[in-house]
Amino acid sequence: MNELVVHWDGNCLGPYSLDIVNRELIGRLVSRHNIRIATLPQGGEANSPPYRNLPHLSPEEFGVGADIVIRHRWPPTFQRAGNAYYIHWQPWEYGALPVSWRDALLHEADEIWCNSNFVRNVYLDAGFDPERVTTLPLGFDPTLFHPQANPEARLPTERSCVFLFVGGFLGRKGFDIVLDAYQQAFTRSDDVALVIKCVGSRDIYRFNTQSLVDYLGQQPNLAEIVLYDQHLDAAQLGDLYRLSTALLHPYRGEGFGLTALEAGACGTPSIYTAGGSMDDFLNPSFGYPIPSTRVSQATVADDPLAPYCAPPWVLEPNRASLVEILRSIAADPQAARAKGQQAQLAFHTNWTWDHAADLFAAHLTRIAQRLALV
Repeated sequence: MNELVVHWDGNCLGPYSLDIVNRELIGRLVSRHNIRIATLPQGGEANSPPYRNLPHLSPEEFGVGADIVIRHRWPPTFQRAGNAYYIHWQPWEYGALPVSWRDALLHEADEIWCNSNFVRNVYLDAGFDPERVTTLPLGFDPTLFHPQANPEARLPTERSCVFLFVGGFLGRKGFDIVLDAYQQAFTRSDDVALVIKCVGSRDIYRFNTQSLVDYLGQQPNLAEIVLYDQHLDAAQLGDLYRLSTALLHPYRGEGFGLTALEAGACGTPSIYTAGGSMDDFLNPSFGYPIPSTRVSQATVADDPLAPYCAPPWVLEPNRASLVEILRSIAADPQAARAKGQQAQLAFHTNWTWDHAADLFAAHLTRIAQRLALV
């Protein structure tokens, strides 16, 4: 049997979800499944330890001699590379694809990969043949995200019920919903705290955290809030999950939701928007779904991605329901811990990166057999 040769174009070494996904899967596809992968380095990636032993390609070499080409990067590019079978892997968090993406991918790509059924449906609604759109799930590292407590880890709060938000301060992540519901649910006299772990405030999301600090300082009766703006590695993030009672994730648009999967693996349930991507792995036994409704997403005049295949839309979580959920958890934290235990058992059984890599490898093998590549 011939060895399957894959060329992979994607960010790998940053702290963000796209980079994490690429490096976790590339490493396992090589080590567990003996798939021959060469990467198209971006920035300083070629000399970094995780990829030092992998073949690295110039843009001119990319696709030459490959059986399969995978593009999973931001910003996206849609050019076919050589004669290889072209898989384009492009998350999208809103309800309608840009027309330029649709047209390019319908013409260039042989197959589309999605990480959730929500994203798959966005492509199907744009007119893609269901046979060309495949859903493959993501995973987590069980050596980092597990329920065993670190005795040295501490939170800077004495409150007994701790809600955690991890993400960027932008509308899609629902950060404004978090602050609004928390203010409605609690006052300073309540035995609760909200821990906010900022992500991307200095680079991809460009948020001035000082403005948030100033705002919070003007709310005299606000229940306790702890702001983390420093970098945390994955092990420290695992500690943060384990020390929290529940993860707050009232998103408007998500392609998958790695933080909810990681938190559940640590035994911490998620409060999440129902009707979107997280429905693939969360349910009321593992967390707290917030009812939601579809709402149109206004486009701006200089939107570089417009026009869209249909009016873009997002999910709007019901804020009154979220307030009720927050108060119910504060009144009965043990019930939240029981949900977290159920999530931890299920996720460690079926949702690790090893499980995900096995599914990706099996699908690549099916493609290769269908096209007589091996």
